[in-house]
Amino acid sequence: MKTVNILLSSYNGEKFIAEQIESLLAQDYPAVKIHIRDDGSSDGTVDVIRRFTDRPNVKLYEGENVGYRRSFAWLLSNCRGADYYAYCDQDDHWMPDKISRAVKALDRFDENTPAIYIGDFFWGDADCNPGNPNRNAFKKHSLVKYITTGDMNTFGFTEVFNECAAAGIRDREPLDLCVHDQIVYLYCRCAGKVIWDEKPTACYRRYGENASPQELQGGSRLTHLVWQIRTFLLSSGRDRIYDRFREFYQAYGDIISPEDKKVFSLYINEGHRLKKALYRGVYRDKRTEDLMIRLLFLMGKV
Repeated sequence: MKTVNILLSSYNGEKFIAEQIESLLAQDYPAVKIHIRDDGSSDGTVDVIRRFTDRPNVKLYEGENVGYRRSFAWLLSNCRGADYYAYCDQDDHWMPDKISRAVKALDRFDENTPAIYIGDFFWGDADCNPGNPNRNAFKKHSLVKYITTGDMNTFGFTEVFNECAAAGIRDREPLDLCVHDQIVYLYCRCAGKVIWDEKPTACYRRYGENASPQELQGGSRLTHLVWQIRTFLLSSGRDRIYDRFREFYQAYGDIISPEDKKVFSLYINEGHRLKKALYRGVYRDKRTEDLMIRLLFLMGKV
């Protein structure tokens, strides 16, 4: 049976982490090991985790605070030996079939192909009561769309990937801007395969500082679009997104195809406003949102 390492980085998560770990232990796939690196918590997180370490498949590593990017990089580098790896946050809830569905999907590819499974999820409230599904499998995905609008449907907790993908990432220096879940998705997108699952297999808890004002307050499609433009497309928000992709392009240029390199070069650099505005694909799934982004490109605002 193929083995799976679940990689969880914790930090001051004493309130919800027990529920998360319990959902990991309740997976219907038996060959799972849970590796938790605590990133220097100052609350009772470590004490909560220790309640589970009598299980043979739960391992705790205590470390100094290095930030979640380097904490996840440490886990990927030091918790080896599995066929598949799953990133995990500390405050969500996984459905029992999350790992089994991922393994079944990933088993379709040979071990020499970098492959990532991305499951769907429910948006949850502070108590992790499931709301609407994200429906990311039904959205139009492309490298252009991902780079230009920060259309982040590849949250770390949705990702399960194979050893081939892990091996291609773990021995490189951790990046400062591009985060762990973006790196593995982009690596597999550029050098391997991406699998989107239609079924939600996790609940994404949103609360307090963990959620955006839009998510907490609700709103119409128009207010959501305005929030997206302000956060992801204009000024510093847009610059942060492009800086992440520039960093990935520089660090992983050796695995990017010539065709994809053209996409990176076009969108992470200034200019070509008309070409970007007339792009034949889609920037957003909704036509009104797509048109607004094209207008912003034409005006040189993004």
